[in-house]
Amino acid sequence: MPSLPSKPAISPVGRRELIVVATQDAALRASPSGLASAANVDVSSLANVLGQHGATLQPLFGVHEDHLKAEAAAVASTAMGEVPDLSVYYHVQTSDASLDARAGSISTRAHCR
Repeated sequence: MPSLPSKPAISPVGRRELIVVATQDAALRASPSGLASAANVDVSSLANVLGQHGATLQPLFGVHEDHLKAEAAAVASTAMGEVPDLSVYYHVQTSDASLDARAGSISTRAHCR
């Protein structure tokens, strides 16, 4: 019988991530061209912090925010409970070394939880 490896082939520690949860009223929209608000909320301070550090936001689930809202609306009538708004979750693209500093800077900006 072959012996099991003494260490796992993959590290049990995953890669660190910084996730931003925007408030729903901000109606944040992230695209390759930058940040915007579908509700005309000023998101310039968040955009400036990200730009200063070479960081960007990407929708966490890989699809446009409006698509996620449409999907939630489509299942809401048959759902057993409240359907969460997944359009407010974003992944911060930045280097691992700068994650801690970015987290502090971003969390102090309006419209993020």
